[in-house]
Amino acid sequence: MKDKYNIKINPPELSSEQISKHQNFDALFAQFQDAAQTTPDDGSLKEPAPDNVRKFPAWMVKYGTGAFIAVAASLLLVFMLKQMVASVEGVVPAHQIDELLALQAPLSDFQLSFGNLTVQNAEEGETLEYHSGSKIIVPASAFVDEKGLPVKGKVDIQYREFNDHVDMFLAGVPKELDKHQNLQSVAMM
Repeated sequence: MKDKYNIKINPPELSSEQISKHQNFDALFAQFQDAAQTTPDDGSLKEPAPDNVRKFPAWMVKYGTGAFIAVAASLLLVFMLKQMVASVEGVVPAHQIDELLALQAPLSDFQLSFGNLTVQNAEEGETLEYHSGSKIIVPASAFVDEKGLPVKGKVDIQYREFNDHVDMFLAGVPKELDKHQNLQSVAMM
Protein backbone atom coordinates (compact mmCIF):
# COMPACT_ATOMS: atom_id res chain seq x y z
CA MET A 1 0.00 0.00 0.00
CA LYS A 2 1.42 3.31 -1.06
CA ASP A 3 1.80 6.20 1.41
CA LYS A 4 -0.64 8.95 0.34
CA TYR A 5 0.43 11.53 2.90
CA ASN A 6 2.59 14.52 2.00
CA ILE A 7 4.11 15.66 5.28
CA LYS A 8 6.46 18.62 5.12
CA ILE A 9 9.03 18.15 7.83
CA ASN A 10 11.02 21.37 7.39
CA PRO A 11 8.72 24.05 5.91
CA PRO A 12 10.40 27.25 4.69
CA GLU A 13 10.41 30.16 7.11
CA LEU A 14 7.87 32.92 6.47
CA SER A 15 9.18 36.30 5.38
CA SER A 16 8.29 39.43 7.32
CA GLU A 17 6.05 40.51 4.40
CA GLN A 18 4.05 37.27 4.62
CA ILE A 19 3.71 37.66 8.39
CA SER A 20 2.58 41.30 8.18
CA LYS A 21 0.07 40.37 5.44
CA HIS A 22 -1.83 38.14 7.91
CA GLN A 23 -1.60 40.41 10.97
CA ASN A 24 -4.74 42.35 10.02
CA PHE A 25 -7.27 40.13 11.78
CA ASP A 26 -10.34 42.06 10.56
CA ALA A 27 -9.34 41.65 6.89
CA LEU A 28 -8.56 37.97 7.42
CA PHE A 29 -11.92 37.44 9.18
CA ALA A 30 -13.75 39.22 6.34
CA GLN A 31 -12.09 36.83 3.85
CA PHE A 32 -13.23 33.90 5.95
CA GLN A 33 -16.83 35.18 6.06
CA ASP A 34 -16.87 35.75 2.29
CA ALA A 35 -15.60 32.22 1.70
CA ALA A 36 -18.19 30.76 4.09
CA GLN A 37 -21.10 32.50 2.33
CA THR A 38 -20.34 31.21 -1.17
CA THR A 39 -21.22 27.72 -2.24
CA PRO A 40 -18.71 25.82 -4.35
CA ASP A 41 -21.35 24.60 -6.85
CA ASP A 42 -22.80 27.73 -8.36
CA GLY A 43 -20.94 30.55 -6.55
CA SER A 44 -24.16 32.10 -5.22
CA LEU A 45 -24.38 33.67 -1.77
CA LYS A 46 -26.20 31.92 1.04
CA GLU A 47 -28.31 34.00 3.40
CA PRO A 48 -27.35 33.60 7.03
CA ALA A 49 -29.97 31.99 9.24
CA PRO A 50 -31.90 34.33 11.57
CA ASP A 51 -30.55 34.58 15.13
CA ASN A 52 -33.57 32.90 16.73
CA VAL A 53 -33.16 29.81 14.51
CA ARG A 54 -29.50 29.43 15.43
CA LYS A 55 -30.20 29.70 19.16
CA PHE A 56 -33.31 27.51 19.23
CA PRO A 57 -31.64 24.10 19.63
CA ALA A 58 -29.39 25.31 22.47
CA TRP A 59 -32.35 26.96 24.19
CA MET A 60 -34.45 23.86 23.84
CA VAL A 61 -31.74 21.59 25.20
CA LYS A 62 -30.94 23.92 28.09
CA TYR A 63 -34.47 24.59 29.35
CA GLY A 64 -36.09 21.42 28.08
CA THR A 65 -33.66 19.24 30.00
CA GLY A 66 -34.22 21.28 33.17
CA ALA A 67 -37.99 21.02 32.82
CA PHE A 68 -37.79 17.28 32.19
CA ILE A 69 -35.64 16.74 35.28
CA ALA A 70 -38.01 18.83 37.42
CA VAL A 71 -41.05 16.87 36.26
CA ALA A 72 -39.28 13.54 36.75
CA ALA A 73 -38.17 14.51 40.27
CA SER A 74 -41.71 15.62 41.16
CA LEU A 75 -43.18 12.35 39.92
CA LEU A 76 -40.58 10.37 41.83
CA LEU A 77 -41.32 12.31 45.02
CA VAL A 78 -45.08 11.76 44.68
CA PHE A 79 -44.52 8.05 44.05
CA MET A 80 -42.25 7.74 47.09
CA LEU A 81 -44.73 9.57 49.34
CA LYS A 82 -47.57 7.34 48.18
CA GLN A 83 -45.48 4.26 48.93
CA MET A 84 -44.63 5.61 52.38
CA VAL A 85 -48.27 6.39 53.19
CA ALA A 86 -49.35 2.96 51.94
CA SER A 87 -46.79 1.24 54.16
CA VAL A 88 -47.77 3.32 57.22
CA GLU A 89 -51.58 3.11 56.85
CA GLY A 90 -51.83 -0.44 58.16
CA VAL A 91 -49.71 0.26 61.27
CA VAL A 92 -50.76 3.76 62.33
CA PRO A 93 -54.33 5.11 62.67
CA ALA A 94 -55.34 7.41 59.81
CA HIS A 95 -55.59 10.55 61.99
CA GLN A 96 -51.93 10.18 63.07
CA ILE A 97 -50.41 9.69 59.60
CA ASP A 98 -50.00 13.43 58.91
CA GLU A 99 -48.21 13.94 62.23
CA LEU A 100 -45.96 10.94 61.68
CA LEU A 101 -44.96 11.99 58.15
CA ALA A 102 -44.43 15.63 59.15
CA LEU A 103 -41.81 14.74 61.74
CA GLN A 104 -39.73 12.26 59.74
CA ALA A 105 -36.37 13.42 58.49
CA PRO A 106 -36.14 12.58 54.76
CA LEU A 107 -32.37 12.06 54.87
CA SER A 108 -31.45 10.89 58.36
CA ASP A 109 -27.73 10.76 57.48
CA PHE A 110 -27.61 14.53 56.87
CA GLN A 111 -29.02 15.76 60.18
CA LEU A 112 -27.22 18.46 62.10
CA SER A 113 -25.51 17.22 65.24
CA PHE A 114 -26.55 18.38 68.70
CA GLY A 115 -24.38 20.62 70.81
CA ASN A 116 -24.23 20.05 74.57
CA LEU A 117 -24.70 22.97 76.94
CA THR A 118 -24.93 22.87 80.73
CA VAL A 119 -26.88 25.05 83.15
CA GLN A 120 -24.88 24.95 86.37
CA ASN A 121 -27.72 25.96 88.71
CA ALA A 122 -31.27 25.58 87.34
CA GLU A 123 -32.78 27.47 90.31
CA GLU A 124 -30.89 30.69 89.47
CA GLY A 125 -31.01 30.58 85.67
CA GLU A 126 -28.18 31.38 83.30
CA THR A 127 -27.31 32.71 79.85
CA LEU A 128 -25.62 30.04 77.70
CA GLU A 129 -23.63 30.81 74.55
CA TYR A 130 -23.45 28.32 71.69
CA HIS A 131 -20.27 28.05 69.57
CA SER A 132 -22.01 29.85 66.67
CA GLY A 133 -22.70 32.90 68.85
CA SER A 134 -26.35 32.10 69.65
CA LYS A 135 -27.37 32.87 73.21
CA ILE A 136 -29.91 30.86 75.18
CA ILE A 137 -31.37 32.67 78.16
CA VAL A 138 -32.56 30.17 80.76
CA PRO A 139 -34.80 31.83 83.38
CA ALA A 140 -34.66 30.78 87.03
CA SER A 141 -36.60 27.57 87.78
CA ALA A 142 -37.35 27.00 84.08
CA PHE A 143 -37.05 23.21 84.29
CA VAL A 144 -39.44 20.82 86.01
CA ASP A 145 -39.28 17.06 86.49
CA GLU A 146 -41.94 14.50 85.54
CA LYS A 147 -43.89 15.35 88.75
CA GLY A 148 -43.97 19.05 87.91
CA LEU A 149 -41.50 20.05 90.63
CA PRO A 150 -38.68 22.55 89.85
CA VAL A 151 -35.33 20.93 89.05
CA LYS A 152 -32.41 21.87 91.30
CA GLY A 153 -28.75 21.82 90.41
CA LYS A 154 -27.09 21.04 87.10
CA VAL A 155 -29.10 20.55 83.84
CA ASP A 156 -27.63 19.29 80.55
CA ILE A 157 -29.22 20.69 77.39
CA GLN A 158 -28.88 19.34 73.87
CA TYR A 159 -29.21 22.14 71.33
CA ARG A 160 -28.96 22.46 67.56
CA GLU A 161 -29.58 25.36 65.24
CA PHE A 162 -31.67 25.48 62.10
CA ASN A 163 -30.42 28.46 60.15
CA ASP A 164 -32.62 28.12 57.08
CA HIS A 165 -35.48 26.12 55.60
CA VAL A 166 -33.11 23.50 54.21
CA ASP A 167 -31.89 22.68 57.74
CA MET A 168 -35.50 22.44 58.93
CA PHE A 169 -36.45 20.17 56.01
CA LEU A 170 -33.52 17.83 56.60
CA ALA A 171 -34.39 17.59 60.30
CA GLY A 172 -38.02 16.74 59.54
CA VAL A 173 -39.45 19.90 61.12
CA PRO A 174 -42.98 20.45 59.76
CA LYS A 175 -43.57 23.61 57.75
CA GLU A 176 -47.01 24.21 59.29
CA LEU A 177 -47.98 25.40 62.75
CA ASP A 178 -51.49 24.13 62.10
CA LYS A 179 -53.57 23.42 59.01
CA HIS A 180 -53.93 27.12 58.08
CA GLN A 181 -50.69 28.73 59.30
CA ASN A 182 -47.30 28.03 57.71
CA LEU A 183 -43.89 28.70 59.20
CA GLN A 184 -42.51 31.79 57.51
CA SER A 185 -39.14 32.15 59.19
CA VAL A 186 -36.75 30.11 61.27
CA ALA A 187 -37.51 32.31 64.31
CA MET A 188 -41.12 31.05 64.33
CA MET A 189 -39.89 27.66 65.60
